[in-house]
Order: sequence, then C-alpha cells, then structure tokens
Amino acid sequence: MPDSILGSPGLGHIRQWLLGEAKIIASLDLDSDTFQPHTGVQTSILILQKKSLEEKAEEQRTRILRPYNIFMAVIDKAGHDKRGSNIYQRDEHGEEILIEVNETVTELSKTADGQTTVKSAKRLEKVPDDQTRAVPAVFTEWKRNEGIAW
Repeated sequence: MPDSILGSPGLGHIRQWLLGEAKIIASLDLDSDTFQPHTGVQTSILILQKKSLEEKAEEQRTRILRPYNIFMAVIDKAGHDKRGSNIYQRDEHGEEILIEVNETVTELSKTADGQTTVKSAKRLEKVPDDQTRAVPAVFTEWKRNEGIAW
C-alpha cells in the first residue's frame, strides 16, 4: 500500500478501520526504487490477520486494543536502480562480488546412437544487491518465536 495511507493525517479513518478489523502482523517498508522505472510511489507491505469476533467484541467493550508484537523491516535495496538496471553487491574496493555456481549441462552427442551426456560445470555469477531476499527467512523465524502457526 502507498505510504500515504499509513501517514497522512486525512486518512486516519482507514488506519482506525484496519486496527479495528485486523492485527498488523508485519510492516515492510520498501525501497523507493522497488517499483521503478514504472512508478516512484513510496510503498509498504502490511501483513494482516483478521481479528475474531470475540477479539473485536472485547476491544469494543473495553475500548482498549490488546498489545501484540509486530514484525518490522526496512528494505533499503531492491536489486535495481530507478532506471530498472540491476545492481550488484560490491566489496570494500568497489568490485562486484562474484560467487561460484555449479550447474548441470545436458548435451546430445553427435554419435549415431544419440546418447546424452551430462556434465557438471562451474561459472561465476554476480550477487544481486537485494535485501528483499533475506526477509522471508527472518520473518519465518520471527513468526516461529511469536507462536504464529501459519
């Protein structure tokens, strides 16, 4: 959702409705270039869990929201720049970091029997500068620690 919904004073009624209907499980603040080159709207992802009828009734009766923890992450790098060009991790000297990747290559031989040959090959690959790749593992661990089963 656009960050304006989360922060604009005139949209407080939307935030109030969200808090009344759901628990905010996670808030992920995305890099401003995430949806570039197509749009520059600053965006966040909210992961919500619908409140039960009992939870809503208790909050209406007591007029108090029950406290709970929220997973929060700020993603500063989305793997590309505002033009959509890929960006890669660099070392302290400014050189792109390369990792060795094993891959299996299947080749058809040129013999009359048409046998296939499977070879293992290694190549170097650039490492994308993309923090979004780390979030799922960290979020999964946080959920486990919080006792969230889904």
